[in-house]
Order: sequence, then C-alpha cells, then structure tokens
Amino acid sequence: MASGELKEIGNLIKLRETIDQNFRATNHIRSGLSVVDIIPTWYRLSLSNIGKGDGSLGIKFDDSKGIENYHQVLSAYGLHLCDGLRLYTTDETTTQDEVSHNFDDNIIEGGLNSLSGHAKSLRQIVQSISPDIGELFQGTNKIKQNAMSRVKSALSMLGIDEEQPIIDAMGDVGKVATNIVLKGKQVSLPKIWKGSNYQPSLNCVIKLVSPYGDKKAIKNYIISQLIYIACLVAPVSDDGITYGQYIPIRVRAYGISNMNLACIRNLTIRRGGQDTSYNIYKQPLTVDVNLVLEPLATGFAAMCGEGVNDIATINDADKTSSSSLSTNNLPAFTSVGNMIESFRPAPNEVTASEHSTGLHGKAVSSGGSPSTTVDVDDIIRKV
Repeated sequence: MASGELKEIGNLIKLRETIDQNFRATNHIRSGLSVVDIIPTWYRLSLSNIGKGDGSLGIKFDDSKGIENYHQVLSAYGLHLCDGLRLYTTDETTTQDEVSHNFDDNIIEGGLNSLSGHAKSLRQIVQSISPDIGELFQGTNKIKQNAMSRVKSALSMLGIDEEQPIIDAMGDVGKVATNIVLKGKQVSLPKIWKGSNYQPSLNCVIKLVSPYGDKKAIKNYIISQLIYIACLVAPVSDDGITYGQYIPIRVRAYGISNMNLACIRNLTIRRGGQDTSYNIYKQPLTVDVNLVLEPLATGFAAMCGEGVNDIATINDADKTSSSSLSTNNLPAFTSVGNMIESFRPAPNEVTASEHSTGLHGKAVSSGGSPSTTVDVDDIIRKV
C-alpha cells in the first residue's frame, strides 16, 4: 500500500467488472453509505503565539507525526501501511450535535441573597411584632426609628445580640436592601458567562462481512480490518507494564461531522447472536463494530480575530469539499467553520465510491490487495 492511502474498512465486497460494467452497481450500493475518514494526527502547544494578533494560533497540528506513530503500530502487527482509515458505515450510524452555554450566578446577586438567608431569624422576630413587615419601615424617619427601636427591644428581651450588626446596617440601606433583609425577597441579576461547548458525538456502526468461510477470507475481511481499527485505538506499550501515547485523530464524516482534534472514545465489538453465521472453524462470518468519536478539546467559538480565518465560511457551503484539508491554523476546539464544513458536498471519490484519492492518494480495499473482487457466482459455488 503506497504512502498517502486510506485503508477502506467495511463493505469491501464488490462485483467483478465483467458482470458489473464500470462498477456501476457496486458504486450505487456504496453511494448510499456514510463515509467517515479518520486521519492520525499529532499536535503541540505554542503558547508564545497566543495573543499576538498575527493570525497564529496556540496549537500546531502535525499529521506526519501522527501517521508515523500509526505506521509503527501497524508494522508491529505485520499490516500494510496506510495513512488513515476510510470507514463505510451502516445506516445505524448516528450523530448528535449539542451547543451549550454555562453560566455562574452574579456575585452581587449571591451576596445579597445570602444576606437574606442570614436575616431569616430577624424576619421571624419582626413578623411576631407586626404581620406587615413593611409597615414598620414606611412613613417618616421618626416612624422608622421607632420601628427599629421596637425591633431592638424585642431582640434584647430574647437575649439575641448577633443580629445587632444587621439592625445597625438597616438604618443606612435603601428600599431594595430593606426588601431583601426584612421581607425575604430575592435579587435576580444577569448571570455571568462561564463557557461554551459544542459537543458533536459521532456513533459509527460498521459491519465486517466475509463472503466465504475460508480461513484466509476471515483473515482479510474481518480480522485484519478489525486490527487496523484496534491499532488506532490502542495506546502503546514497550515493556508490558506501562502503556500510553494515545494517537489523536482528525475526523471528516462527510455530511455528518467534522472535528479538528478528536479521539475514539469507545470501541465496541459485537460477534455472535442468532444473526451470525460461523465457518467450520467456529469463526464468525460477520462482526459489528461500533465506534464513538468525540472532540478532545471542549469549547465552541466563532473565529473572528485579526488575521485568523476559520476552516470554512458560508461562501464555501455549496462548494465541493476536499478530501485533504490543510491543517494550518486550525483551532483545537470545534468552531462555526467546522459546522459549515460538516454540511459541505462530499468530493467525487466519496460520492461515487471509486477507489481513487483518499488523503493524498488512493483508498484501497480488501486485506491489502487493491484488485480483490468478489463474484456472486463464486459465492454460490463456495456455498
């Protein structure tokens, strides 16, 4: 497999060109499937670039480093090298985009409402003197002074001294503070913005199917494809005791989602059940694989700084997307441009499902042979 190729995973079976001219039937079937490209990447923080205002962002992506790390893992397991995966997913694949904002209470609101809580015992005492608390604090200053004197006397008879600072302060506060402290009212002020988050969660379902029960067919169509995914999910260990160095990814799910920096949050492998067939060696002929992809960096923003451009604008919304995008000055979190990019028309190699360009070159199917095809007549004869 040449450099720059994406390894195709799922739905590899196609008819021979002798019975399917120009692979029209095969391409028609594949055109109805969702396509998700996963490219290993790497990143480093450049804190010195933050706040310069020259268009430089504080994070730098390096796909070559991520692909190199992926190659090392693939080589360790004897797999052909590829620069990423192209997943052909089933109609069970779903995505959910959720934009949310977080707010904190206004500090002034919290302080005044806290004062209302501390004055609860004082209000109960005052209410025992007069059912209408406001009545004690209306009218002339002389009436207010008399009311305060009555409250102080009542507290003194009960031996309550800790409320004295609150009572002394009442003479200086205005109507709002009186309502808060004595009438038990609450203050409502605008909340303070704390943060924003755009959480696109992509749930990819892939069905790995072997057309034959032969051991080599199971190896090429199920095991090897599953290991390509596992090598991208698994951290690395060089001593059998410690492990780490998880490989981050970029995700391009055409028409579904777009993530600059993501991870495979969960990998679920389902085999067995009533709908699963086995060969004579007790190997399953079908395996369902479920991948949950999520961004590594939380947050959501519109890129509008001086010299800073987003991945896409509304002018790009009706233009065909490219299967290879530049990683220069991409934000770590999901932006408005990523939302636009996720809706853009997919490139021809995706819509036609031809075995043509992937990331830099071809996207290759089968267990390593670009020309592997399956004839329906061959399947019938094997059965």
